[in-house]
Amino acid sequence: TPFTGSVSVTSGTNIYAKYLLYDRGYMLAANVRDVKDMGLNGSTTYYDDRLYYSLIFQPSSFTANRFLNFQVGDAEYISGITKKFGRDEIYKQSSIQELSFTQLDPVAEGGDQQITPIVKGFGNISDSPPQDIGDFDAMFSRDGIILWDGGRKQRINLEAEKLIISKA
Repeated sequence: TPFTGSVSVTSGTNIYAKYLLYDRGYMLAANVRDVKDMGLNGSTTYYDDRLYYSLIFQPSSFTANRFLNFQVGDAEYISGITKKFGRDEIYKQSSIQELSFTQLDPVAEGGDQQITPIVKGFGNISDSPPQDIGDFDAMFSRDGIILWDGGRKQRINLEAEKLIISKA
């Protein structure tokens, strides 16, 4: 289950993540606040469409170049991350994207991550992340409370992949 927390990136820098997920030996931190020098003269930068990741099996190894951006400039922020069918799903208010990888590193260091848009038109509008309830993620969307099955049923229409259980 995703949770909030903070991790130290380097000396004098801390990131505070709204959503954390541990997957395949990596720690993923999404929708982050980068705080440099915690004193009165410190600075804070928000990266609400960024996902930082650690080295494999070293959750405290976040570095300044280990991050991925998700649809920068769309005026939406990451509103949750879950794991579904062996892939990580990154939620925004009107879209869901998939992060797949076997080695999560910068591409120049052998990383093979792929970011694939799955849905455009609905997503998670709440600051609370979608809840993984087995085959479905339950979330608040503009249509109401929906159950999302990950879009993997190969139906003709992606709208059929979601089940509205309460209308807005």
